Amino acid sequence: MQRGLRWLTAVVVIAAATVLVGAPGPACACGCQPATEAEYVQRADLAFEGVVVDVDEPFLPSSDANPVTVRFRVESVTKGSSRSRVALRTGVDEASCGFVFVPGHRYRVYAVGELTGMCAGNRDLGAAPDVPLEEGWPWALIGLGVAAAVLVGAVTLLLRRGRRADSL
Repeated sequence: MQRGLRWLTAVVVIAAATVLVGAPGPACACGCQPATEAEYVQRADLAFEGVVVDVDEPFLPSSDANPVTVRFRVESVTKGSSRSRVALRTGVDEASCGFVFVPGHRYRVYAVGELTGMCAGNRDLGAAPDVPLEEGWPWALIGLGVAAAVLVGAVTLLLRRGRRADSL
């Protein structure tokens, strides 16, 4: 009885401590140094203002192993040369030093090569409702559909096997 009471007390204390302290937030390994606009431009190979027309997130996100590809319609270039459309890569989220871009928003973007991120100095300039977005494949919905079909197939198979076993 004493052992069960001690175990229950330990569980309650740990649960209370978790609630009081709170769940840890996402860890961020980025140590961004604040800089001026001129310094961000100097560090970048390409600096431009543009609108995000598509964000291609990996089907199974996992930090930098599967970066996000962001496509922009370029409106003006501050540094470097660019076509009217640019595709850049960034981390999946801020925990992997990525910059979270929102389709339909206008940004000031700084990139080195084909990469940009949280410390590059990117800035959201607001919504751009006048720019049409690109429509990609709805990979998340396709994945859910495949998973549902596999689940239905597995349940059907198990039910048929159960009926066969009952009839023997």
